[in-house]
Amino acid sequence: MTYEEFEWHILRFVYEDQLEKLAPSSLAYALGLPHDTVVDYLEQAERAGVVVMDFDEDGRLEYSVPGFDAVKPLP
Repeated sequence: MTYEEFEWHILRFVYEDQLEKLAPSSLAYALGLPHDTVVDYLEQAERAGVVVMDFDEDGRLEYSVPGFDAVKPLP
């Protein structure tokens, strides 16, 4: 899978499936990719401004798409 395909899947998960938070291990499982590949792609997506990295209240790493609001309709 190329980075571009990975990016499309991230946006599909967020905008079509309404996932607000994405975890590297969950993405690796859902996309059938090695964890290291997912981490590399997420770092690339973060540099491109597609996602932002954060930690949940338990300290687990998660990513989200800036500006996504599940309540607002898509443009």
